[in-house]
Amino acid sequence: MSKKNEEGSTPEPEKRPKACDLDLVLAVVRPEELYPLSVFQKRFGIGECTLRSARSAGLVVRYIHKRAYLLGRDWIQYILKNASSEPPAPGKRSPTHRRQRR
Repeated sequence: MSKKNEEGSTPEPEKRPKACDLDLVLAVVRPEELYPLSVFQKRFGIGECTLRSARSAGLVVRYIHKRAYLLGRDWIQYILKNASSEPPAPGKRSPTHRRQRR
């Protein structure tokens, strides 16, 4: 049975932010945190191709018990080492992007 307010109507359910909205708000890489790789990818929107390119360009991924982890400090160092201060030209791919063969 639904609860009714003083006016006799059913109150609207409380609107809560979705988990994916919270992730976008809280998407800050903390240098001292160790992220499971799958969580890091979801939280920061990193795709498989981007991750593969980053690893081939020197990003350190750590493994233990068949699980992959990324230390926030390693991601920050990778970005500082490989990032350009200039935005890419429209329609141009980053130099680390490689086309996948099909």
